[in-house]
Amino acid sequence: MVYCFKCGKSMASYVEHDCVDYSKWKTKEGNSIDIFEMTTEHIKNCIKMIKRSKYLDVMERYDTVPEPRPRYVDYDEYSPYLNIFKKELENRNARL
Repeated sequence: MVYCFKCGKSMASYVEHDCVDYSKWKTKEGNSIDIFEMTTEHIKNCIKMIKRSKYLDVMERYDTVPEPRPRYVDYDEYSPYLNIFKKELENRNARL
């Protein structure tokens, strides 16, 4: 089970959760876009960034983060997007 990083409630339905609008993605420029409007390549890149973020915290502890430093996000906050992105790719018949 996944829980909301803001309120701690169960995340049975990500998109309809009332703390965060998981139907939208915030770009690195700070713009908010609907996930269904994202390109397939953009979704794949976001999945890679979220997954990479899980390990960068550990790398920082051991000073092994590669240069140039890759962009990353708070894994706990953004991990619910992984299932949403995967479902969107399935709807498009796209592969990871």
